[in-house]
Amino acid sequence: MIDKQNSYEHRNFVLLTIFISSFLTAFSVYTTVISVRKIGTELNMDVVTLGWVSTIFLLAAAMFQIPFGKISDLYGRKKVFLIGVVIFTISSVLLAFTSTSSTFIVFRFIQGLGAALIYATGNAILTATFPTSQRGKVIGINVTGVYIGLTLSPLLGGIMTENFGWRSQFWFNIPFGVLIIFLVLLKFKGEWTSEKKEKFDYLGSIVYALFLFFLIFALSLFPNIQAYIFIVISLIGAIFFILWEKKIKTPMVDFNLFKNNRYFTFSCLVSIFFYVSTIALALLLSLFMQYLKDMSPQEAGYILLIQPLIQAIFSPIAGKISDKIESRRLVSVGILITLIGIAPLLFITSDFPVYLIAISSGIIGLGIAFFSSPNTRAIMSSIPKGSLGIASSIEGTMRTIGQILSFGILTIVFAVIIGNVTITPMYYPQFITSARLICSVFMGLTIVSLIFSILRGKRYSDRQVSLMENLE
Repeated sequence: MIDKQNSYEHRNFVLLTIFISSFLTAFSVYTTVISVRKIGTELNMDVVTLGWVSTIFLLAAAMFQIPFGKISDLYGRKKVFLIGVVIFTISSVLLAFTSTSSTFIVFRFIQGLGAALIYATGNAILTATFPTSQRGKVIGINVTGVYIGLTLSPLLGGIMTENFGWRSQFWFNIPFGVLIIFLVLLKFKGEWTSEKKEKFDYLGSIVYALFLFFLIFALSLFPNIQAYIFIVISLIGAIFFILWEKKIKTPMVDFNLFKNNRYFTFSCLVSIFFYVSTIALALLLSLFMQYLKDMSPQEAGYILLIQPLIQAIFSPIAGKISDKIESRRLVSVGILITLIGIAPLLFITSDFPVYLIAISSGIIGLGIAFFSSPNTRAIMSSIPKGSLGIASSIEGTMRTIGQILSFGILTIVFAVIIGNVTITPMYYPQFITSARLICSVFMGLTIVSLIFSILRGKRYSDRQVSLMENLE
């Protein structure tokens, strides 16, 4: 049933709170991309450690979203969300004061842990608070918060780093974190939890976190032989995890959600393939413009703003439309638009005009806008309310793993074709070859996501969803 304890006014405060948290976590992920050079210089980080500044945050988020999604279903989504915000805020204070590279990485991991709790519960709370007829709209508004964070991170991050130092970006988080905490304590009425009380699967959670860690760590080692060793270890862990989860009575991940719900399963597959194929494009184009077009970071940043700005504008529109039109159709349209945006990049050369990059970025942004909100709505509306926390965390994990794998593909291709060297004019031909290959791989993965989107079938009707919820 829809949460009755939150009045219309309080529901809007719930939406505002989740919106701010989505903005804040997105901003924190990508603002370090701008300041990473200054962080590395002051804390004496080597190249490998610099690479972990952003990756360690995403790794922690991926490792803990699903376990805490399950915990939130069992013990309360408001509690888990609030704890996540507290951890995120305290770790921001610690990062602002840190003086060594090792403590920075540790505190950044803890910050990612806090973000995992926020990711695991945000959409679940919104889905439980608002009726089915409004879910697309509110999820679209929430996704807009993410894209506003992505849009402002290069601008505000650059301004703060240049004028107040890199630590200022972590001080920036603190008042927002405190505001969210007060909003939760004052405006969130009641609690969201499953009526089914189960034991938490500790062993499954540990194995899941470890196999995911080894997989992502392996990507950072390519093309060295150690990468393949860690991939094998990760696969063994994944197989054990699946067998264990199917064996126990109260699994962390109920694979029946996938086995008996094709729409949910295919929506998750669509999500991971789509995000793998789109997230790293901005970094690729940034490198192209700064090296081959000799543009400054600020000039390249203005071009890169086009994509998240369009996403921020059109995401709430797409979300609202998804309340009236089947999400599968909107998602497929979004993927097709994205394919149109990627297509010109397959023919990139050193003479490729910047205006075509701007146009492609805008088209890709429009495609992502019509993908994100409707696909999230499709996932969250296809399962009973008692599993909203785990469903929200699975959706968030698919997105986070997609981000990491996307950067992993880019890194592996560069390592194999260019090697571990500084990019100079001598290596520009290899850069172009790498860029074309990366875009070709991303194009293929986008087509795969389109196929899964078409094959997922029709979504549940609102009546079917209501019946599922009443069973809870």
